[in-house]
Amino acid sequence: MNGFTSPNQSGQSGEQKFGAPPTPEVNIRTTESDIKSIERGESMPVPESVLPPETEKEPSFRPETQVPGDITGMEEEPPKGKKPWLWIILGIVIIGLGLLAYFVVFPLISSPPTSSPTPSPSPTTGIITPTPHNSLFLMPVPDEAEINLENFLFSTITNNLQLIAANRLPDNTIQEVAVLDAHESQVPWSSYLSTFLPTLTPTQLETWFEDDFTAFIFYDAKGAWPGYVAKIKNSANIDTAKATLTILETSDLSKFYLSPPGVFGQFKNGQINGKATRYAVGGIPGAALNYGFVNSYFIVSTSYDGLRAAAPLLGI
Repeated sequence: MNGFTSPNQSGQSGEQKFGAPPTPEVNIRTTESDIKSIERGESMPVPESVLPPETEKEPSFRPETQVPGDITGMEEEPPKGKKPWLWIILGIVIIGLGLLAYFVVFPLISSPPTSSPTPSPSPTTGIITPTPHNSLFLMPVPDEAEINLENFLFSTITNNLQLIAANRLPDNTIQEVAVLDAHESQVPWSSYLSTFLPTLTPTQLETWFEDDFTAFIFYDAKGAWPGYVAKIKNSANIDTAKATLTILETSDLSKFYLSPPGVFGQFKNGQINGKATRYAVGGIPGAALNYGFVNSYFIVSTSYDGLRAAAPLLGI
């Protein structure tokens, strides 16, 4: 025996148990171990058994920025990438291109070209062409004027004529006045006369008279006196027209004047250059309403002198 004890030999009996591996023995021969062997009377020096020191655990690596004891922060979280946003944008672009192809490109490719219909001319409905005024006077008059009526109310007509007459002309002068509507068209005589004689309708009057008529104002020392000339239609029943228009003699004659004419007397038979007329004298000097069917005209004058001045212009 060399004095070494086997690791398998144990003073305990029974079943062998496995535990942690034994610490290995290290025999080191030193000067001190040889001296001890000589003192014990051993013939051969015996190395001294020395247990190696317990291996120190290697320190674990820890970054300088790591806080001691913070185990969860051992690994740095990787930065979030931009790839999800790129995929979203790419998806939107793909969807948009698909919709464009489905609703625009595909119909153009699949549908045969159709010819556009030729646009029809724009309707002229609502466009009013003015009807011009043509004077019934056969010769030019010294002065001309016009009024534009927004409506056919008696007050509107009177106010417009008063504005014309305010610019007084020399005595014994006739001024022709064109009576137009708001669209610069000649006002029909049937509509105009029914304003003064409301018991007669425009429809009734237009069966006897042309639409165009001539209005005038005669100036003298006594005032400004309106007058009117209308053309009788060739198809008119003249006897019916004469009988119907006698209603003028029972109407309010003051409407034909620009200022109050006073009270009128009874109507009497008169004449102008041998042509029969009817007349009634008013309450102020110069006021005398004359009317009649002379040749192809129907004439109304608020002054006898005005009628005499207008007759030569009409060829009477």
